[in-house]
Amino acid sequence: MKFSIKKSVLLASLLPAACFFFSSPQASAQRISKINGETLNHLCSTPKQFPICDAYLSGVADSEVWAAKYDEKVTRQAVPEAFCVPPAQSLGQMRGLVSAWLKAHPETGKAPAGKAVYLALHGSYPCQGAAAEKPETEAQKAQ
Repeated sequence: MKFSIKKSVLLASLLPAACFFFSSPQASAQRISKINGETLNHLCSTPKQFPICDAYLSGVADSEVWAAKYDEKVTRQAVPEAFCVPPAQSLGQMRGLVSAWLKAHPETGKAPAGKAVYLALHGSYPCQGAAAEKPETEAQKAQ
């Protein structure tokens, strides 16, 4: 069965969400990718590798959104987000900012790629105002 690049990118970006939803909440030891920040930055700087980079960035960004939503559901409290990527931001723009951030912070080169990207997204897309600190809804206050 042949997969197109688009299908591969889609599957790669959905994988973190699938792992999140089907993993045990009690898990303490987690698998961490062997890819480091330097390798990921190379992928994000090489045009032929953009689909792999974009899938990785999408997975990390989506994981933050869904983890915050899950935490809010479980705790019934507003949960601050680590970064806030605007909905209109393209993957190309996101890739460019993350790559520039990683180049400006070479100390993240040996860190796991997930940590490096998380720091880069946090540094490139800080949450401000209402997006950073969501007020509790009336339903959340009542519970």
